[in-house]
Amino acid sequence: MHHSTAHSATHSTDRTDRSGLEALLTPARARLLAAVAVERSMADIAGLLHSVPAAATHQVNALESAGLVRRRRDGRRIWVQRTPRGNALLDLYGLQVPRA
Repeated sequence: MHHSTAHSATHSTDRTDRSGLEALLTPARARLLAAVAVERSMADIAGLLHSVPAAATHQVNALESAGLVRRRRDGRRIWVQRTPRGNALLDLYGLQVPRA
């Protein structure tokens, strides 16, 4: 019976991890993550998401906080690219997206 309780606790943790991952990968964030195999400007990302720059920034902030993308400033432009962790996440879900 003790094993059953331990299994339930592990299963509950797995479910929590999954729900956290699902909350992170909204359709817009998943599309953004897939699109930044190569560096893209924030303006490109806003266009890709059909959104205003502030909304694109919000999506990039969430992915950057999770370590899935990184930003690089070049003068007045900000470039975004997927990190190895972002690549691994897409691989985990079976999304074979080309890398740079």
